[in-house]
Amino acid sequence: MLAGLIALNYPLLAGVVNDLFAFRERQGYQAVIENTDELELQRLLETARAYNAALAVGEGMERFNSFELLQSGAMLGYLEIPCIGVDMPVRYSTEDKVLKSSLGLVEESSLPVGGESAHAVISGHTGLASKKMLTDLTQMKQGDLFFLHVLGTDMAYRVDQIVVVEPWDADELAIAEGMDYVTLLTCTPYGINDHRLLVRGVRIDYDFSAPEGDAPVVEKSLSTVELVRYCTAAVSVVVLVVMIVSLSVSAAKERKAISNRIRQDDANE
Repeated sequence: MLAGLIALNYPLLAGVVNDLFAFRERQGYQAVIENTDELELQRLLETARAYNAALAVGEGMERFNSFELLQSGAMLGYLEIPCIGVDMPVRYSTEDKVLKSSLGLVEESSLPVGGESAHAVISGHTGLASKKMLTDLTQMKQGDLFFLHVLGTDMAYRVDQIVVVEPWDADELAIAEGMDYVTLLTCTPYGINDHRLLVRGVRIDYDFSAPEGDAPVVEKSLSTVELVRYCTAAVSVVVLVVMIVSLSVSAAKERKAISNRIRQDDANE
């Protein structure tokens, strides 16, 4: 029964462990950024923005073939979605090895460094047993905020469009002249995954230095999957308590029975 309870709560337990690893990874990334020379960070940002500008017009792309941020698995930064509790690393490419442990920037979309005529597309899995990833993206609504932290630069985006499209329909991912977009992409509906959910955000001004009390209030709601997992955990705790009490009572009765037999044997002698 104990093994069954552990197996039943594996998704929740694995999620806690993965969140811990993600937190430590973010701390490591922040430490790297803090210890990187300011001129080097500026070089990376300027090259990334030059890449986005070339991508917007479709010219001169070959000169970026060796750019370190465009290599598969290159660490780009972090995506934070407070309303659904997402705080995950973003790496370049959507290869399986990348998406198993992080979010991936879709190839040939803009790098997530902001700027006009840029549209970064960040993809993540839905429905993994051990990782939440972007499973709760369906809970987002227009007006919600999400944040990108890339190369020491903090950027805020407000959701302005939510659509469901066929897997091959990329019209909504196109670069719009003068706009700074980031689209979050995942499979939908849960368990079927034959369509794509696109949650697009537009860049807004946001004071990251403002006191916490002055920041916009973010309402976090639990998804159906999270509710099921927490209810399962609660039931498991109750069952575990009942098991422990039952075993304790049984052991006490056994000890009492043994004691009675010993006394009876002593009396017979």
